[in-house]
This record gives sequence, C-alpha cells and structure tokens, in this order.
Amino acid sequence: MYKRKLLAISVAYAVSGMLFNTQSYAETSEDVEVISVTGIKGSLIRAIDTKREARGVVDSISAEDIGKFPDQNVAESLQRIPGVSIDRSGGEGQRITVRGFGPEFNTVLVNGRTMATENQERDFSFDTLASELISGTEVYKTYSASMTEGGIGATVNVTTARPFDINGTKVVVSAKALHEELSGETTPQISGLASTTFADDTFGVLFSFSHQERKARIDQINTRGFLNGVDLSAVGGSENSFVQQTNVQLVDFQDRTRTGGTAVLQYAPSDNLTVTADVIYSDFNVDSDATSIGHWITGSQITSAKVDSNNTVTELTHNGATDFVASSFNRPTETFAGGLNVDFDINDALNLTLDLSRSSAESDNGGNDTFAVIGFNNTTSSVNNGELIQVTGIPELTPSLGRSHLANYEGLTIKDDVSEAKLDATYSIYFGLLRSINVGISSLEREKSNTTLRANSNVTCLYCGYLIDVPDALLTPFTPSGFMSGENTTDVPTNWLRIDAEEYFKFLESDAAALQRDEARGDIPGTARAILDANNGFAPQRASNSFSIEESILAAYVELSFDGELGTMPWSANLGVRYVETDMTAKGTQRSLLQLSSIENDPTLLLATLTDEEIAINKENNYSNVLPTFDFQLDITDDLVGRVAYSKTLTRPTMRTLAPRTSYDVLSPGALSATSGNPELDIFEAKSIDLSLEWYFSDVSYVSAAYFTKSVDNFIVSGFRKEVFTNPNTGEVINEPDGSPAEWSVGSFVNSPDELTADGLELSYQQTFDMLPGLLSGFGIFANMTFVNSNKEVDVNNLDETFALTGLGDSRNFVLFYEKDAFQIRIALNERDEFLQTLRNPTGGDPIFVEDYSQVDMSASYDINDDVSVFVEGINLTEEKVKSKGRFDNHFVSLVDSGARYTLGVRASF
Repeated sequence: MYKRKLLAISVAYAVSGMLFNTQSYAETSEDVEVISVTGIKGSLIRAIDTKREARGVVDSISAEDIGKFPDQNVAESLQRIPGVSIDRSGGEGQRITVRGFGPEFNTVLVNGRTMATENQERDFSFDTLASELISGTEVYKTYSASMTEGGIGATVNVTTARPFDINGTKVVVSAKALHEELSGETTPQISGLASTTFADDTFGVLFSFSHQERKARIDQINTRGFLNGVDLSAVGGSENSFVQQTNVQLVDFQDRTRTGGTAVLQYAPSDNLTVTADVIYSDFNVDSDATSIGHWITGSQITSAKVDSNNTVTELTHNGATDFVASSFNRPTETFAGGLNVDFDINDALNLTLDLSRSSAESDNGGNDTFAVIGFNNTTSSVNNGELIQVTGIPELTPSLGRSHLANYEGLTIKDDVSEAKLDATYSIYFGLLRSINVGISSLEREKSNTTLRANSNVTCLYCGYLIDVPDALLTPFTPSGFMSGENTTDVPTNWLRIDAEEYFKFLESDAAALQRDEARGDIPGTARAILDANNGFAPQRASNSFSIEESILAAYVELSFDGELGTMPWSANLGVRYVETDMTAKGTQRSLLQLSSIENDPTLLLATLTDEEIAINKENNYSNVLPTFDFQLDITDDLVGRVAYSKTLTRPTMRTLAPRTSYDVLSPGALSATSGNPELDIFEAKSIDLSLEWYFSDVSYVSAAYFTKSVDNFIVSGFRKEVFTNPNTGEVINEPDGSPAEWSVGSFVNSPDELTADGLELSYQQTFDMLPGLLSGFGIFANMTFVNSNKEVDVNNLDETFALTGLGDSRNFVLFYEKDAFQIRIALNERDEFLQTLRNPTGGDPIFVEDYSQVDMSASYDINDDVSVFVEGINLTEEKVKSKGRFDNHFVSLVDSGARYTLGVRASF
C-alpha cells in the first residue's frame, strides 16, 4: 500500500490532462526520395508488415491515406479481421467480439492508453470516434507482459496521426453527403487534417477535425421475449405454456451528430529525445424520437390458446389493451483524453519512456428519455405466432378512444474518469541468447458512476389504468412508409397513432387532468394535485439503483527477449511476467420493498411501494494476480513464419455485475423480476495457447492459419432464483393483490466452479494479381474464415444447469478489390453465424439468439488529379435486417431494420 500511494502521489501532480503515445522519429536525408504507397494496396502492405514483424499473433488495419480509413466506422473495418465480429447500434458498428469473447472481454486502448467510456460498462464504444481521426488499429490476439491486462479475447490499440510520422506539411480536407435509404434524408459530413514540421523538423504540430450528421430511421418489431410456465390449460393451452410478453411495432427517428478532433504537439530537440503532447475530443449525440404500437399479453386475459409440441403458444385471443407509446433512446455523450509522453534514449543501450494520461467520458442522459403511453382499453386481438408475430382485431384508429396510462421521464447519467501513469525501460544487451530486458510499472485510478434518474414512482403511474380521457389533439395518424419492406408483414400493424409526448406531460400535470383523475377514482378532489406538487410533477429524481465503482490498479512487469538460430532458421522469443494488484470499492444505495398494489383497470402492471429512506452500501474487494507470458517465433524460410505463444491473463467483472443493490425491474403479475449485483465476484482468469503458420509470398500477399485455445476459470454466470420478499417494518411476506405470496425471479451473479474452454481456427488469404496482363493486374482478394467452439453450450431444456459464452459464432469475410491508376473499388461481404446474445433475457428469463447475418458494403473512388479525388460508398447494400429469437425457432424476439446508407464525396490532399 505504501508503494501504491507513493506512486500515485508522484504521478497525480504530473498528469496535466494531455494524452501521450510512444512514437519514433527518424530523420530522412534530403537527397533520399521517399516513396509513399497509398490506397488499398498501401494499406494492405502496412498491415502485412505489422503482422509479420509483430510478437505473437497480431492483425491490423491501416488507413489507405492520411485521414482516409477503409470504412466509415472503425468497428466496421475491424470486422474484416479474422476472429472479429461486431454489434451494431443504429446500423453503425459499436462493440466488438473477438474469438467468441464479447465486448467485456476485450481491452481497447487509444494510442496505447486506457480510455474512459461513456457506456455502463468498461467496453469501448467505437461509434464515438470518427474514422477520419484514426490512422490505424492493431488487434493483439496474444498477450505479453508489457501490455495492459484485461483482454482475454484481445487487446485492440487504436492509433491517431502524429506530425513526425507524416514529416513535412500535409493538408487533407473531405466533404461528403450521406443519404439514408430508410428515412430518405441526406446530411453533410466534413473532415480535415493539417500537419507540419518546422525548425529543422524538431517541432511538429497536427490538428484534425470531423463533423458528421445522420438523420436515421430504425424500424423494429419485438416481443421482449417469451414467458415460460404460464398456465393456459383452462383456455386450450398447457399448464406450462410459453407465451410472448408483448407485440410491438416501433419506428425510431434519430438525429445522430458526431463532432471530434485531435491536436498533437511533438518536440525532438535531439535524436535521442522525443516529447509528444496530444488531446482527443469527441462529442457524439443521438437524439431519438420513437413511436410505437404495442399489445401487452397477460395470462389471465387470454381467452383461447393453441400450443405446439414445445408448449409454445402459436395462436391466441386476448382481451387487453392497445397501447400507443412515445419513447426516446437519447445518447448525449462527450469524451476527452489528454496526455504527455517522453521517449528518451539515455544511451545506445537504454531507453526510458514516461507516459502520463487522463481521460473522462460522460453520457448525460439522466431524466432525458421519455416513456409516455396512451391506450385503448378493453380491446380484443388475435395473435398468430408464425415467422413474425401477427396481430389482428385492432380497433379503428380513433383518437377519441385514447385514455391515459404510464408516463415517465427517465435515463442514465454515466461518468467515467481514468488517470494512468506508465514508466517503461528497455535495456539492450548481447549476453548469450539474451537481447533485451524490459521492465515497467504502471498505475491506474478509475471511478465510474451510473446514476439513474426517473420520475417518482408515485407519479409515473398516477394516471395508469386508462383512467381518464385525453385530448384528441394528442394523437395523430402515423403511417411509416416501407415499414419492414420485403418481410412477411401480413396483418402486422403498419399504421397507428402517434403521441405528442411534450403536450401529453403538460396535460397530465394540469389541474383539469388531476381533477378528472380524482373523480374517476372517487378520491377527494385535490389528491392528485397534492401528489404532483409533492414530487415536482414528472421531474426526474435520483433512483435508488444508482451505483459507482472505484478501482485502483498497480502493475509491474519484467520481460526478457532472446534470439538465435535453429540450424539455418532464425528464431526469437520473449519470456515475461506481470504482477497486478487491484483494489475495488463498490458503492450503492438500497430502498426496500414495502408493498405491491393493483392498478385499477390495468391487470398487466403492479405498483411497488418502497421505503423513503435509502441505505448506503459500500463493499470492497482486493486481489492480486501473477500473469506469466511466453511467445516464440521461428523463421522457417524467408517467407514462412511459425509462432507459438502461451499467456495467462484476466478480465475484471463488468460494472453492473458488481453493483451492490437490488433493482425491481418487471412489475407484472405472475412475472415479477429483479436483479441484484455481487461486488464479491472473482475475476475471470484465462490460460491461452496460440499456434500460427504464415506464408508471405509477396509484399502484399499471404496465407495464414492460426489455432487458439482458451481455458477460463471463475466464469461469471447469471442465475435466477425464486425469492419472496418481506416488509422490513412488519416482517410479513409481501403478497400480490390477490393475496398470494409475490414470488420474484431474482437474477444475480456468481462464479461458476466449472471451467469454460473455447478453441478455434482462423484461416486467411490475401493476394493481388499483379502477374495478370493489362487492366487485370489491378485485381486483388482478401478472405478469411473463423471457426470457434466451446465446451459450454446452451441446453434449452435445462437452462439452470448450464452457462455459455455469449457472442460465440463462426464468421467469414470476402473482399474483392480493384486498384489501377486513378480508379479503385472495393466490395466486401461479412457473414456472422447465429450466436447467443444473452443466456437469460432479464424480461423473460430465456436465452436470446441473434440469427445468421450477412452484410455487403462497397466503396469506389476516382483520382481527378494528384490532389483531388471523388468517391462513393455504400453500407448494407442489400438492406439486411437483424433478427433474434428465443429458446426455440418460433420464439420470435425482434427484427431490426436500419436500411442502407450511401455517401458521395470529394477529397483533396495537398
């Protein structure tokens, strides 16, 4: 602890809020002509050089030219790498899965540093950074002692441009128009970069910026999953029926704005000293305006049902309500990072590198999301569970039938602060086979808070149960053109009524609505008004399930590098060990459950009464780990390289699994559910073995095969237990309104005693056909396949006895490109097989699988002259949709359509 405090004090005052990165600077004689290869081929050459010269198994992507990344989104480029798959948000790549290990298992660094993240967990959201700010990405699939720990799947390093790398003066500007096929909107995007070196190339300055706008539309059909164990024997079903929770058709209009930039200053007063100071900033906002129609299914309201051999309801009739919902999924985010790097060659043998950095991220969405419901009560509908859930019997869309229901302002405010310091030393030595000794120490302090804000529970359901009539003007007809085009949407509602949410909230806070509510309930006039005034109307308040996680991490490593010859074959090896100490504190608050009450005219929801006072909860967990690493490379021939690597690494539990509180999530009769965190969880620990064989038969062509196996201990699994809560004041069991004990399905997290193993094979092939005559010599191809397996698979008939690796699934990439003279074109196909998204859906308890998905993208450009080019790009050309299902094939969960996108632009480089 003394050493930790001493190091923390030493670096705390030195961290100036500026980001660092270790860079090399080499002078080039003025009489030497430097030939820079750009374009698709140049990008592939640089990627091959990185792969061939790397320690262990590494794949990378390089910008085709300064400020020109291969794809519109960094994650979209990463999915071209073997073993890497992505999850999308709004049609854009957001998070990555590597070798079947999901986002929480992958460490993402920016210029070698830990970056604060704006989401609820540790994983990095790639859509917060514009691709124009990125110069390259490296995916380290094997782990070395000098690397930041945390990535059982992989460690990804995203790099930005440096003036000493460009050397000289360079200005790049780009402007393009983005067209959304689904929304029909076209928006502008601009970017630029300026870099120069001066004073005999001892100073370098670089600035870059990017501004992008999207007017997107996301269409969706979903059921929120299936409930199991519903007794429908009295209406034609079985005692343990599976039935969907709801049927929702939703259209989300999103304004996405991404503004960011970098600034870098480099100073090299001598050949042996380079100082780099830089900052990176990103402001990414998603303003969401969603409208939907929904039909909540409650077992007691089902009047007839048919089930199949799996007890899944295939047809039903239902007496319930038709709801129209105005909701939003806003995402206002801001990320800043800055640091300082000093790279000093003390002499020919000794190098010291000092890195100091600080980053912060915030998603300030607390209370900014709306959820407003107006419904038609006592409507009868029929549901057919086919390829899509189909609903018939919806009443005529008459605004005069609309009555009040739920209303809420809600959202999360997430703040993340990271301070990091690293000191590395490399001593070159020629002693037998030993070539260098690398040692280093690092300190990281992190605090991440998740604060939930929502309207007080006494207000959110003040008008529930379709109590009062609402003004007809609040509802207007809505017909989304092309909704789920190309799908079997027969009898799926493609028109509904849209709510004016702002005016709806104003109406509910009015004296007229409050008085009407009191009359409908038979309450004393002024009752509703008093509740509204006591809680400041629907103003959001801090909820008791808020929490924060603080981590203090101290690490040190030593690594030895060797080389020699085995016969005539050169070899190199690295042997290292990393020691890590982690101190974690989880802070939260808890409000206890007192009572469950029914809501008049609404049998689908219950009202929960909680204690007024919050109890503060602080839990600590401390642990240390020793992580040995080894890698060996053998140059079998000049073109054939073999590798073997072993490492032990770790991944820390996600923030939400550590949260020390119980959250009451679903308040539906017979389907009550809650979640509880566990701050005493052990970390994931993994042992990995990698084997690779690579044949480089030209400077831009290669074939490779890589096998890997990983064994993971302490795998964290989510389990559901049945629990009955008691009133802390009386000690009595809390019942449902019908007098039966309220049985909750409580999801929590524990470490499994079983070992999870995953293994796989990655095959890659890349070649340009320069040997072909004439124009044919411009063709090239890049293809890879990844096959992954695990000893833990989902047993749909016994979910309580299994756990599984989410994200595990085979994938393939096929890229055909042509580059000749002034013209280049690239067509890319990415395929991802079905994979498990979550083992236990929090709103139903069953697994969710994302079905097979493929996407075709395209880009083409033409160089008008040496400085100016025009280009066109297309994303998701075949307008594929993402579909998910539950336990069985006919357990339809969701279908999401984000449409195709096209850009047309011009780029100038001087």
